[in-house]
Amino acid sequence: MAALGNLLVGRMAVPLLDDQFHLPPHHPIDGRLLAGSAIFGIGWGIGGLCPGPALASLSLGLPATVWFVVAMATGMIVHDRVMGAST
Repeated sequence: MAALGNLLVGRMAVPLLDDQFHLPPHHPIDGRLLAGSAIFGIGWGIGGLCPGPALASLSLGLPATVWFVVAMATGMIVHDRVMGAST
């Protein structure tokens, strides 16, 4: 679906519901991005869950899922507190 969407958007001069496309700013790949990607991938691999489905899986009440979501939320909070102050 994403490939079809990209193909169609690539041929459009302007979007259907706006005057122009709004692309995100370009940021270089740096050490913070690589480290964050590695931590994300390792956590995903160890937990076996993607963040979105992990939240949906909370309805199952499995202890491993609960621990995964708690660890994920803790990591996000720590990141916001530590990195938010420096950026």
